[in-house]
Amino acid sequence: MPNYIEWEVTLFISGPITIKEQLKLYVEKGHVNPFWTTVRLVKESSCPGVRVELVARANTQEEANDAAVYFVGQMLDVLCLQFNLPLYLSLLPPQRRSEDAYAKRVVEKHEWEDAFEKGRLYGAQHAPFSRALSWYRKGIVSRPHRQTTGSLVLNGDNGS
Repeated sequence: MPNYIEWEVTLFISGPITIKEQLKLYVEKGHVNPFWTTVRLVKESSCPGVRVELVARANTQEEANDAAVYFVGQMLDVLCLQFNLPLYLSLLPPQRRSEDAYAKRVVEKHEWEDAFEKGRLYGAQHAPFSRALSWYRKGIVSRPHRQTTGSLVLNGDNGS
């Protein structure tokens, strides 16, 4: 295995999600030379979302950032599909938006672990599905958002 430098990378997930308390996960990374790494999830107090801190192994800072975005992005694709929520990933802290005051989905530790595991599995063994999940997230974050009130309408039945 090549000798890579370890980089601590901080990413920001913004959108209508939160956590109850700081979480520490041990997740498997990589496909060719997999290894276990610690991922720390911290509740962001300045705006809705979660700060993600993890170690990436790479030769340069840019490669470390790219690897971290790819790894966390695969997990986020899974969460986005499971929750049907627009979730954004960035190397920079998010700015507060007008819709930030709305309800936020509390994501439990087991849901994070499951999403990391599935994201890695899909990327390694089901690449076309993994790419489709990525496109789904791109689509859901690019559609216009608005606050909704009232009941959810299923199958066109509005109860009247």
